[in-house]
Amino acid sequence: MNDLPIILASSVIRSNVRKRYDGGLYKVDLNNQTSEKLLDWNIEKVYWREELGHVGTRGSAFWNNNLYCCSSEEILVFNKKFELINRFTHEVF
Repeated sequence: MNDLPIILASSVIRSNVRKRYDGGLYKVDLNNQTSEKLLDWNIEKVYWREELGHVGTRGSAFWNNNLYCCSSEEILVFNKKFELINRFTHEVF
């Protein structure tokens, strides 16, 4: 029975090496019990605030065939191939 959704999940884990993060954006197929890493946060040079520890993105949305993800200080825009095509920076409170 294939009635479970395919979901998008994100994770960031700080390393013991400063400015090094592991994790990324994953496609999780609940029916097949498989996952695929779509983005690596180190490759994309996403900024994560040091004091926030183990966190993922602060929200994701699809709009006009693009994926919008929020990091700690930016809104990142990815195309259908999960390539970073734009970023919007905002101030930290």
